[in-house]
Amino acid sequence: PVGTVFFVLVLSGNLGVCYGVTCAHVVNPSEDGFDDPLFIRVNTRDGAYRDMPSPRSQWTFSADSDIAVIKIKLSRDLKLWAYPTIHGYFNQPSIGQSVFMVGLFIPIPGDNRVEALVRSGTIARESCQVSATINLSTQDTRVIDACLIQAMGWGGESGSPVFAYEPKTELSDGGQYFPLEVHTVVDPTLIGLLHGHFPTEDRDDAPNSGIAVLIPRGKIWDVLMNEDLVADRKRAQAEFEERQQRASVPRPAVQVDRQSTTDDQSRQPPSQESPAESDES
Repeated sequence: PVGTVFFVLVLSGNLGVCYGVTCAHVVNPSEDGFDDPLFIRVNTRDGAYRDMPSPRSQWTFSADSDIAVIKIKLSRDLKLWAYPTIHGYFNQPSIGQSVFMVGLFIPIPGDNRVEALVRSGTIARESCQVSATINLSTQDTRVIDACLIQAMGWGGESGSPVFAYEPKTELSDGGQYFPLEVHTVVDPTLIGLLHGHFPTEDRDDAPNSGIAVLIPRGKIWDVLMNEDLVADRKRAQAEFEERQQRASVPRPAVQVDRQSTTDDQSRQPPSQESPAESDES
């Protein structure tokens, strides 16, 4: 299986825990049944890439959607684009709203590094239920909550993050004649991840049917609130606080008498590295 993974950071107290997010059908075995080892390929700042192993046993799967997440550590030499997203801030997507997605383009994935493809579309239906395949090898399906996007679909885009441009109005102090100034800021907001194209039957152009399935980001949050993941974050936070507490405890001061130290050293026997002269010399 080949798909797209993106990263989210969950704050737990003073600690941030990073997770990779994609579709469950990307992590599960492929159509031919092969259970090949999984890895996540990430670009590095020096223009190369790194493959990070991600065994299936370490993924956590959604109970009612096509989502899988894995806890992961990202080093500073990786080249990432980060944007803050506050859970619960974004309203329900509205029909006609412009969106864009960033994901893998299988025909041209990149030579020496990952070269993502950015595609755009519009919200075609705010909410619906869709039968989605979550395991390609067994053809297991489940009905999931989704939005529909008017956008073309290609292999490798499953798991792509989907963003919407949402204008935000800000007020600031103005000048003498205009006490308040109104500024409109338009920033991208994560609204979910791409499951794939809308399933159709008896059509050769099914992957390019023009309708894609978007899983709302609230479903991602539900997986991140899995009781095992929550317990792991609490344990990591407790260990972090314990380390911070140990580091803040002052160490007892030790007073050294240099003259006494010199005298003690002069009375010590010679070391093995500098053997003493024998009586025969």
